[in-house]
Amino acid sequence: MEVDKVMMTMAVLDSLVIGLTYCAYEDCTIALANAQGGVFCAFHNMEYGAKCHVHGCTYQKIDGTEACNAHHDEWMRYKNHSNWQRLSGFR
Repeated sequence: MEVDKVMMTMAVLDSLVIGLTYCAYEDCTIALANAQGGVFCAFHNMEYGAKCHVHGCTYQKIDGTEACNAHHDEWMRYKNHSNWQRLSGFR
């Protein structure tokens, strides 16, 4: 499973964005429409924002997650793993 790389390399601390702030769509370097949790520029967000964020999947995502029904379990494993890794260095 390939997950958008922007989500793994951006951190928000006290409303300050640290890390990449450009669109996750391949070869797009336009600024994010929402730098505090978004992964796409305004153009790609309109086209792909409601779709599953697993690379190559075109199904609609489930509310409250970034994955469709088919990828929900994989997304939750990724989210739990990345949250543990991310938070382990901050105290």
